[in-house]
Amino acid sequence: LDATEPGSADWAGFANNLGTDFRLRYEATTGRGDLDEAIRHHREALNAKPQDSVDWASCANNLGTDFRLRYEALGNRGDLDEAIRLHSEALDATERGSASWARCANNLGNALQLRYEATEDRGDLDEAIRHHREALGATERGSASWAGYANNLGNALQRHYRTTGNAADLDEAIRHYESAERAGQAHEERAGAPPDLLAIRTNLGRALLARYALSGALD
Repeated sequence: LDATEPGSADWAGFANNLGTDFRLRYEATTGRGDLDEAIRHHREALNAKPQDSVDWASCANNLGTDFRLRYEALGNRGDLDEAIRLHSEALDATERGSASWARCANNLGNALQLRYEATEDRGDLDEAIRHHREALGATERGSASWAGYANNLGNALQRHYRTTGNAADLDEAIRHYESAERAGQAHEERAGAPPDLLAIRTNLGRALLARYALSGALD
């Protein structure tokens, strides 16, 4: 990065990659300085990219993820609102139905779920469910990404169930968790366990317990 002309296309690419490296180290160590550095480099990369460039949406999506992580660490609503804005703009700037578009839709859904948890605004939860459905529908069934997206949709539907008491939401959440677990198991046999397989199984267990509490029937 230091050896490249600031503001050039190559410089922006290196800054984006460096920001991602800092974020990965933050996720491994929770060192706040790394997350702040990730935000700084991803913001600089975004500002150096024309909004109509191929890579602008990727930079915006990365910066949105940084802000979501900082919200989860510190609870500052401004960070979450900024994450939602960036993910939304990244989604709008990405070819609909592509793998990148699905990733942006999934990330936006996750951020909206967090804001729903903070505000209990049903509109955010409904939007989260819509984006998670679209991300899942645009992704190859059974892939590691598909399993993660199915899990996230299950989370949103389970939140919807807790809000409305509609058992159909809980049943659908369980179906998505079960599909995600099967996909995760298949991926584990081919290439090792995907990183969210334990979370998928935990979420499925909680949803099954909730259905047992509702119906008294063992699954």
